[in-house]
Amino acid sequence: MEGTLTASEGVEAGGGAGEAAEAGSEAAPETGSENSTFIVPADISAESRALVQETAKTIYAALGCKGLARVDLFLTEDGRVVLNEVNTLPGLTSYSRYPRMMAAAGLPLSEVIDRLVAMTLHGKRR
Repeated sequence: MEGTLTASEGVEAGGGAGEAAEAGSEAAPETGSENSTFIVPADISAESRALVQETAKTIYAALGCKGLARVDLFLTEDGRVVLNEVNTLPGLTSYSRYPRMMAAAGLPLSEVIDRLVAMTLHGKRR
């Protein structure tokens, strides 16, 4: 999809909403994810990965999403893909999942921000 920034290869196990702050940071991020593991790219088969990616793209398009969004899906043990949520304004901090997924896809946070600004200035919303 031209003009989109998507990342749909992360898997998180456990629960929680944030990552631990580095010592000396001014504002500590949310806590509670100490029992979760973030794996990028997800440790799933190529077939499952393709299904998850196509499902995420289909949901993104069906909902009319524009620009950045994170489509969160679960892959069940029997291979079904289940929608968890669509986050149309995912976090962009160093401890957020979206920038880490984009970095794993080869786009550092600075490039993500540059692309978002360029898409906005040029009217590309999809």
